Amino acid sequence: MISPFPKEYALSKLIKQGKASIHKDFQPLAGWINKTYDVTTLNILYDGIDRDSKWPTLSIIFEFDRDKRKFYTQNGLNIDHAKQMEVASEFKNFTRDIFTKKRKLLSLFSESVLKYNSENLWVFFHDFEPYAKAEANEQVAESQLKKLQNEIGGDKIWTIIQTFYTAVFFFYTEEQVKEYEKNGMREKLSLRYFQLLKPYDEFNYFKEEDFGVILDSKENFDKNYNSNWGNYFA
Repeated sequence: MISPFPKEYALSKLIKQGKASIHKDFQPLAGWINKTYDVTTLNILYDGIDRDSKWPTLSIIFEFDRDKRKFYTQNGLNIDHAKQMEVASEFKNFTRDIFTKKRKLLSLFSESVLKYNSENLWVFFHDFEPYAKAEANEQVAESQLKKLQNEIGGDKIWTIIQTFYTAVFFFYTEEQVKEYEKNGMREKLSLRYFQLLKPYDEFNYFKEEDFGVILDSKENFDKNYNSNWGNYFA
């Protein structure tokens, strides 16, 4: 995925909102990727405008994980090197075409107009949806969490912590967690939190039937993570 809310996400969000489009230089490549691999490319970004850059990068951004997975090996952990090289090769072809057209247009015979270095190109594949969901989750205010905690019963819940695109409800003991997993409490809490979250879901990615919160305990946090959030979320 793209690192938390970087330029890749912000620029792609503008496209998803209909306020921008894929850079015109990359639109032919996006069309080729879509046709060749049966995917929908949301955005393409190039980093390494300086032709002397030794390791330029090309980020192909899809909306959904299902498209990104087509460019990974079966274990889902490693990029499919063959497809990575195919995209890099096509990028080189398209940028050569761009250079040729611009050189003719400007009547220049130097490579000064060639602004994309395709040698030693690193191609990466990302998905947009998880970051949009994480951003929506971050917008649920602490005051809303406190109010929810009080409505449920402040004596039952130690704290509520947001994480990625869900929340962890920390009770005090492991016995409480076991009890609430059995009696349907987690489903009730999932619905309550979903109702807080949904108004911030700009792109309608969250679905009630697929959403769930996590139950944990202060006892587990203290005993197995040394009461340290860094350890817990490592």
